[in-house]
Amino acid sequence: MSLVARAIEWIKAHYDEVIRIDEVAREVGMSVSSLNRHFRAVTAMSPLQFQKQIRLQKGELWQPA
Repeated sequence: MSLVARAIEWIKAHYDEVIRIDEVAREVGMSVSSLNRHFRAVTAMSPLQFQKQIRLQKGELWQPA
């Protein structure tokens, strides 16, 4: 699994928490700048933008009764 794929999976697993980029970078073994550059190349967004998108998608699935 690529490092960016590992970062994506980590963010998906922790989307509902406060995430710091340095924490994600440490989890996948990359520097912050390298993670940002490679993540944006693969997803066309920053890791935090990706987290926000996941939060929005999860929120759309939840409908109050």
